[in-house]
Amino acid sequence: MAHPKCPSLFHALLNLRKTARGQRLKKLSYRRLFCLERLEERSLLATVIWGNAAGGNWNLNTNWIGGAVPAAGDDVIIPDMVGTPTITYNAGTIAVKSLTINEAFVLAGGTLSATTISQLAGSFTIAGGTLNSSTLAAGKVTVTVGATFGDFTIATGAVLDVSSSATAYLNAAKKLKIQGTANFRTNSVISLDAVNNGTAIIVEGVLNATGTTIAEARSNWATRLQVTGSGILNATNTTFTKTLVELINGATLTSGSWVGNRFDTAIYVPWQTIPYLSAANGGADNVRFKDINILAGTVTSGTTLNL
Repeated sequence: MAHPKCPSLFHALLNLRKTARGQRLKKLSYRRLFCLERLEERSLLATVIWGNAAGGNWNLNTNWIGGAVPAAGDDVIIPDMVGTPTITYNAGTIAVKSLTINEAFVLAGGTLSATTISQLAGSFTIAGGTLNSSTLAAGKVTVTVGATFGDFTIATGAVLDVSSSATAYLNAAKKLKIQGTANFRTNSVISLDAVNNGTAIIVEGVLNATGTTIAEARSNWATRLQVTGSGILNATNTTFTKTLVELINGATLTSGSWVGNRFDTAIYVPWQTIPYLSAANGGADNVRFKDINILAGTVTSGTTLNL
């Protein structure tokens, strides 16, 4: 028998085997715990495609391929389908990543936001409802009755058309940026909310206003219509009320581009623009001015600045 303090070689090997086996079990338990670690939950953004060739309501699950309405951040496609379906969004609030339109689409209520809107075929009509935080990258948006806009950009080549007698409302501290073309037609009303100084229509492309009214919704005199850089404002028989009109950063008018207008507001124009405000100076007659502010600049020697 081996001495208690000097175990036999057999016992030593047995204890070593037990120790090694315990270590292996311990390592295995660690591996199992590692394999069973809970992963972070994530939701994947999707491309959601309209599926009902008869048209219908955006908010009805069965109208979409896959049986679910678009969720926030999704890419939404209304494909070219058999026939001429009309898809209507009339309730709720949704912010999608992109909206591609190839059939008739109507925004009749609720609030819709799309980082990018491409109206490739069909039509995009606003007959009520709010279009917010969106860019029209391609195509045309037509306002037939009324529309409310948050930040909205009309990209180069795209068109916003406000129909005769329709109303467009720009929310407070928001901007309607026209890089393409906007048409404000006869008897339409463009109303700008004026809680603070952030509300503005910014024209970097072309704005055609014919017999319309562009007015601040309150009496704060804090909204602006800015024509900047290479932007063009063609205004005929249009009334500007409480909304400051500014031609800045080199923007100018061409002869005859302002005809028969009523400026019940202050306008800020480069000195080069002054002759175009009156037929007596080679421009076209306008009905009334409130204040004309000439922006700082160098006047060429011999230039006459009278109305």
